[in-house]
Amino acid sequence: MDIFILLAFLQISSFNEAYDFTCPSQAHWNIRAKSMCEPQRNYTCLFNVTFGVNVYREICNRPRILNPGHKYVYQPNLNKATCSVTRYQPKIFETSGYSDCIYQKSLCNNLGQETFEYGNTTVDIKCICNTDRGYTFVMNSTNQCYCNPSTEDCSCYLGINPYNKTIGLKDIKCYDDMKMTRSPYLRDMFNNSRTIKIIQFDNFKYNLNYVPTNEYRKKAATSIGILLLSYSPRQFDIVECTDCSITIAWFIDVPDECLSYELDHRHQGTHDWSVGTFSSDDVLKGEDGRRMYELQNLLPKTYYECKLRSVSKHVKSQYSESITKQTLKLVSRCMQNIESLIKYAYHVELAGALY
Repeated sequence: MDIFILLAFLQISSFNEAYDFTCPSQAHWNIRAKSMCEPQRNYTCLFNVTFGVNVYREICNRPRILNPGHKYVYQPNLNKATCSVTRYQPKIFETSGYSDCIYQKSLCNNLGQETFEYGNTTVDIKCICNTDRGYTFVMNSTNQCYCNPSTEDCSCYLGINPYNKTIGLKDIKCYDDMKMTRSPYLRDMFNNSRTIKIIQFDNFKYNLNYVPTNEYRKKAATSIGILLLSYSPRQFDIVECTDCSITIAWFIDVPDECLSYELDHRHQGTHDWSVGTFSSDDVLKGEDGRRMYELQNLLPKTYYECKLRSVSKHVKSQYSESITKQTLKLVSRCMQNIESLIKYAYHVELAGALY
């Protein structure tokens, strides 16, 4: 009996060892995001540098974007990282839908091909035919010196020139421009075919044909628009007034610990706005998630128009709708004291009548 228990324990342990979590592919991303987060655009799945190889972490956080050539990782918090040597990111990186730089570097390892330039984290590798051995491009490339495998056919063929001589690389004008700074590591990484394990392949976009630049601009504008809408205060309202203050209230869809706010107010009928800023530390939070802030030092019995927007790292959201409210009439201290005495006398008289 003890042997069966031991075997069952070892089997369960082996299952735990065998399972490695990886981020969902783009085809499954929305399904996973919908089951994990609300709203689903907050679903984030990234490589966790802290724990080593093939360790990924998923979390429900607000979406983030990053400039080309970089990606986000956990280290242990969200951190900026460059693309790996085999990948590149020519447009903005966004955490909604991606966990790695989206394009994989091409390989200049077909018949007669050589690497002209390895590129960087924003562009693909560039290939050239080995003219020292008599190879030339099957199709004319856009640039005489090299070919871009992401947008062109860089195939080479063995040709013979009219003089029965091979055309040396030094005979073409771009010889001096060729990037010869190669290292054994990079040469093996790029130009040698290798088997990609399933756990290393992330199913992201891979060496697609030419995509117009306008598409990047539209997607960047859309992403920024979504983020700005998420940061924008909603259901903005004035919930309380005194003779010298106004209390505003609003809801916001993202955690506001790192946000600040810009509150604009003016006298009704004027054109000049008074702009005031305050941090999230100055905000009162209700149990229903509503935020509140008190605007002070106002004039009594005066109509004020107010509007609000949030600020995150110098990026400002859209303004809320403006609301107008009148402060209360100023009551003098003398009148307040008289009212207090009247109320006190009333309570004393009421108490005597009861006894």
